[in-house]
Amino acid sequence: MELQILSFLGAIHWGMEYAGYGGYHSYRRYMIGVIAPAVAWPTIFMPVEYALITQFVAFNFLYFADARATVRGWFPPWYSTYRFVLTFLVGASIVVSLVGRGQIIKADANLRDPAGYLKQDRDMQWEALEREEKERRANMVAEDEGEEEESDESGDDGKDGEDSKSDDKKDGNKSEDKKDAKDDKEKK
Repeated sequence: MELQILSFLGAIHWGMEYAGYGGYHSYRRYMIGVIAPAVAWPTIFMPVEYALITQFVAFNFLYFADARATVRGWFPPWYSTYRFVLTFLVGASIVVSLVGRGQIIKADANLRDPAGYLKQDRDMQWEALEREEKERRANMVAEDEGEEEESDESGDDGKDGEDSKSDDKKDGNKSEDKKDAKDDKEKK
């Protein structure tokens, strides 16, 4: 909300310059009109406390700039009173927000900013991924051990060497690959 108010207050300078109220002052007045939203809108990306403090400072700075402009005749005399009331109300609401937020955070230690929630979500995804990877590896090891037991049992069932060779030929190169993998494991 404060962002729109600051932008509007900056736009008032543009409108007064365009209307020629108090004379034409060109870049000085336009610059004030641009600085207000240029300071206000980037606060969207700041943590809440820093954003509120920045907006509070911007409101006060703009109030003093408007008070000087009123003294110089750039605004009507009633504008200074209007700006004082607006600045007081907005400043008081920002201070109450800061104090209230501080009390809430002290009371609830689990309350985090949005970045904290994103970090927690990312960490949970990494943990789930690690668990899946461990399960996958455990399943692969179990399958390898099961295949090794089957090949050991088939070699001890009393068949002669020729029958086991013919079985190996039927299986294709699978048994040779298993033996190579087993030899590689033993070497390591």
